[in-house]
Amino acid sequence: MTQIPTIALHRGVGIHDHQTPARIRVVKAAIDRVARMSDILKLVDFAADAQQAPEARMFAAKKVEVEYELAAEERRNRPIVDLEKVRATVAGLDSLEWRSPVVYGTDLEDGGVLREEPLAGEE
Repeated sequence: MTQIPTIALHRGVGIHDHQTPARIRVVKAAIDRVARMSDILKLVDFAADAQQAPEARMFAAKKVEVEYELAAEERRNRPIVDLEKVRATVAGLDSLEWRSPVVYGTDLEDGGVLREEPLAGEE
């Protein structure tokens, strides 16, 4: 899988290429929202929401995974989430092969925010 190139980092999260300055502001705001979130179920829902920025969705899924791993290491009850399903909801969001040319997201899922302009040569 070839990863989508990043053009910047925000809170350690890569911002994908081929986005307008206005869209990058939306992505950064979504990453900030995820950074403030601590409720594991809200993070799971965010990761599965195709209307959210792919970068922020991957960040939410990573936070779920980290919490799950920390609970295991600390011998606490693990969050009651299907970690494989969480991983599946964000699968392909960082892949050039699966990136949709018309929405911010993948060709693997329904929904997604329409791009201002389709990616060149990928319609």
